[in-house]
Amino acid sequence: MADSEQIQPPTSAQESPRLRSAHSSIEGPTQGTLSESTMAGAQTVQSGPLKGEPIFALPVAQIVGLFVLMLILSVLTLMLPWESWQAPPESARGLLASSSAITILWAVIFFGMQPWKRRPASEWILWWLGSTVVRVLGAPILLISIYFFSHLPALAVLVGGVVWAIVGLLAEAMIVAKSVSRQTASTQKP
Repeated sequence: MADSEQIQPPTSAQESPRLRSAHSSIEGPTQGTLSESTMAGAQTVQSGPLKGEPIFALPVAQIVGLFVLMLILSVLTLMLPWESWQAPPESARGLLASSSAITILWAVIFFGMQPWKRRPASEWILWWLGSTVVRVLGAPILLISIYFFSHLPALAVLVGGVVWAIVGLLAEAMIVAKSVSRQTASTQKP
């Protein structure tokens, strides 16, 4: 087949005039581009909030309070009676390192999604779930790194990190869910 020949797509009787004009505006098999008139006539779909969907920001002050409380409690693990439990002193440092690192990771990723911006509820659901997936996947990598680089007891690092991750995630989920339900309830009232 020669390069100068054009392949015309078959048109059916049910094909719309707009589709036929798009087929006829293809400029040859080697170029494969649509003409500018077809591109100008294309409709774009804009995304936006659903009708009646609330637009709000997440409760930043409450989440900051949660992360500060988690850091304070991490430091307080050093004050636990480790000697009476016959645990090595490195256990306290392992708990402190893992719980502090998890709290900082949670905070950095959470504030990376800019919770102070006003967004529709459907976008917040995606942002928060996405950040939660990243945090849950990043936590084991962080805990393994802490264990291998600090040589702290594995059990203390694992327990401290996992328990702290679950506690932080549940507390944050309650704060975010309460805020979202309050916002959606206020828009549904007549």
